[in-house]
Amino acid sequence: MYREFTAAVEQGTRPELDVRHGLRLQQVIEAAETDLIVGES
Repeated sequence: MYREFTAAVEQGTRPELDVRHGLRLQQVIEAAETDLIVGES
């Protein structure tokens, strides 16, 4: 992960796992938890 971040900084690109990716994962986890509470599948 550190190497990927360092390479992205050096190359001026975005790392694959950025804030947007983290936010999307959080949304997916929250939706799954909601489905479990509500009892949907």
